[in-house]
Formats: sequence, structure tokens, C-alpha cells
Amino acid sequence: MKNLGYADLCPDDLEFAMVPDRPDVKLLKTFSDDTRLELLLELLEQRATQKELGARFGLPSGSMSRHLRELELAGLVARERAHGAYHVIHPRQTRALIESAAQLADELAAAHSEAATRNVRAVRKAGLKGGHLRDGERKR
Repeated sequence: MKNLGYADLCPDDLEFAMVPDRPDVKLLKTFSDDTRLELLLELLEQRATQKELGARFGLPSGSMSRHLRELELAGLVARERAHGAYHVIHPRQTRALIESAAQLADELAAAHSEAATRNVRAVRKAGLKGGHLRDGERKR
């Protein structure tokens, strides 16, 4: 993969390239976009050209190019030749990271739900409803 300088980057790439000494942040930013995540999942299943991916996702060429460029800059995907098929460079690690993130998100959602349930129970136990005393109740 060619090393890019700031002069080679389009304005959309500049924010992404501003984290040169934090590759972990750059990587996680790449995963934060739904389309890029779906592209990675698709490329984990099979190699594909930009044109093929654009047709599958129903995205214009410019949008697809921008997403694939960000995946390339993060070091997640590559292609052997211009206009060739893209592939995931580290498929096992990429899949493991996506699966771990999904598992963590599920666990966080469950913990949040449990905490919300405990809070509702505590409010009811205290005799409060919506932050107010119930009708006919007095402060203790």
C-alpha cells in the first residue's frame, strides 16, 4: 500500500489522517460508520471491486470510493491492482474485532436495561411516581 502524504488526501480524508500516532483511534473511527462496517462484513465473505460493491449497496461511485479509501487508509482493505477486487488484509483479526464489539455492545445494553429497571423499582419503592408523590401521600 502506498504511503500517502497530506497533499494526496481529499478534504474528507484530512480529519481521518490527523491521528498519525494513534492507529487504534483511527481504526475505531473507521468502524464507527455503518456503511464501512457493512462493507467490511461483505469483503470478509468475498472479494469485490468498487463497482460490484456499489451495485450491491446501491451507493454512487463517489460515496463508495470515499468509504473504500477510508478502509484502505486504516489498513483494513487492499487490492493488488488498480480497479481490482478489494480484500480484507487481516480477516481473522477483523472478524474477531467486529464480533467482540458486537458482544460488548450487547452486554452494555443489557447492563443499562438492568440499571434502568433497578431505578424504576427504587422509585416505586420510595413511593414516587414520575418524580412526584402519589396522590394522598405525604412526605416522610
